[in-house]
Amino acid sequence: MGNLARGCLPGVLAWLHCGSSEKKGTTMTRLLFWLILFALAWWFWRKATRPQRPAAKPRDEQAEPMVRCAQCGVHVPRAQALQNEQRWYCSQAHLQQDQTRHG
Repeated sequence: MGNLARGCLPGVLAWLHCGSSEKKGTTMTRLLFWLILFALAWWFWRKATRPQRPAAKPRDEQAEPMVRCAQCGVHVPRAQALQNEQRWYCSQAHLQQDQTRHG
């Protein structure tokens, strides 16, 4: 009744709250033990309840070659670029602008 009269918690948590007869180091050790135990339990629970991530697929695709637009300098994939002689362009408008500029 002495612990309850002083406002101490009954049961398992009594040693955390009412450790007047124990050294502070022992109480701190117990507190750290329970915190670590709780953290591990939480980590295992999260790991068990999360859906498994699919394995990363290796990229079989080769990187597409890039070319530089002769008008604005933007790099675009060669498959999407427009070519006129040895020059590449990012759009039809830039192709026409460069043709009027160079004649």
